[in-house]
Amino acid sequence: MTIINILDYADSYLRAAIKKYGGYPSSSKARFLSTPKISEPEWYYPAKESVNAYEIGKQSGSYPNHSSTSQNFNVPIRYPVSTTSSTKTINGFKTDKSISKNLNLNLGINAKIPNINIPGGFEIEVKPGAEVSRNVKTNQTVDFSSTSEKTQNTNDTPSDTTQSFSCPPNTKATYIVIYFGGEPKVEVTAVTDIIGNGSGIGTDPTTGQEKSQRNVLATLDYSKEGQAGKKYTMMVTADQLATKIPGYNPPPRVEQDRSHNALTIHSDLIVNLKEDFAYEIIVKFENLSYSTLFNEDLFIYRFDKNHNLLIEKTVGSLFETNLHADIFYEHIESELE
Repeated sequence: MTIINILDYADSYLRAAIKKYGGYPSSSKARFLSTPKISEPEWYYPAKESVNAYEIGKQSGSYPNHSSTSQNFNVPIRYPVSTTSSTKTINGFKTDKSISKNLNLNLGINAKIPNINIPGGFEIEVKPGAEVSRNVKTNQTVDFSSTSEKTQNTNDTPSDTTQSFSCPPNTKATYIVIYFGGEPKVEVTAVTDIIGNGSGIGTDPTTGQEKSQRNVLATLDYSKEGQAGKKYTMMVTADQLATKIPGYNPPPRVEQDRSHNALTIHSDLIVNLKEDFAYEIIVKFENLSYSTLFNEDLFIYRFDKNHNLLIEKTVGSLFETNLHADIFYEHIESELE
């Protein structure tokens, strides 16, 4: 997690600039001349995301019905991985969400968003299907001298249950349950601008000359040797914080926009997307009166983590099936042989 305390960087820059010109900085900390302006992040999304869940476990079984009437049978659902989410919020930023489990999978999101310690903050919300949204809080008061953190833990493990199916007369039902887990990462980037919102007369840190300046971010008083009692003021604009000078190193992943006196901050959001389904049940029904494949049918059922049925698909006779069903047929046969 990258923490960018703008006031700390401004203070460090101003002290380095004052010493550069032979001055003695004040013992007090630099201050914002007025509340800085921070732009809403401009997000850059991938052109297209391909989100495919991957298999994390399977179970299989069968139910032969030799009677002349239909019989119900239950398929036990026991999710093979225990998942716990931890969401941390720092100064208004929903900074990370990670899920730990015994298979060491990474579900959820891991957001590398700079914590910009000025009034205002951002909340990042990731929804299924690679929809990334953000809300901007412009009236939030932030304590520049400390970091406020809040962590919330939640249990995401699907509960144990059973799914009931009906087996026709004189038919054998063979089933396989496929459990799905994490998905590939999607990288999203954002650009945020910070601009000083003050004006006044003070020393320009690039020239050492006193002049009238606009878009001032912060100031720091200083004195000069041999001029006791006389105070000077060093001023810095936001874009100057991106420049390295002796005694000062700029924040990571920033650049300057001199035309607007803006400090441009680049952010990364790495999203490990969660599919909207948790497991799939594939059932093959085989008529016990015949041995021909004409009497074998496949059915596919897809459920979310709350065990709600999302998709119910009848594939039909294997001689009438498509490639998708063929793949599942081969899969179930290899598992149950």
